[in-house]
Amino acid sequence: DQSGIVRFDLETQRLLNLAKRNPYLWKNYYSHLETYANVRPCYALTVHNAQGSTFNECGVIGSDLACRQYPQDGESSLKAMREHNRLWYVAVSRAKERIWVVC
Repeated sequence: DQSGIVRFDLETQRLLNLAKRNPYLWKNYYSHLETYANVRPCYALTVHNAQGSTFNECGVIGSDLACRQYPQDGESSLKAMREHNRLWYVAVSRAKERIWVVC
């Protein structure tokens, strides 16, 4: 969803147009740019989709992975535990610098 980016761009353009007509409003334009200068987009992926990718920071919702430690229909306990461990490995190895785990 790009709506946040579109709103930011529209507001930036609006403030720029106002500042061009009234020099006293340049302060508002630059204040707007500084306020959002360090905002970075956030993405949500499944562990499977994240395979092969790396990110500076990652968050993992442990409760989503916890359900994989129990066998599904016809699956052995050992197989379920191995899959659970593989998912955790992939999830936590995506981060280059920092990882948050929420249980």
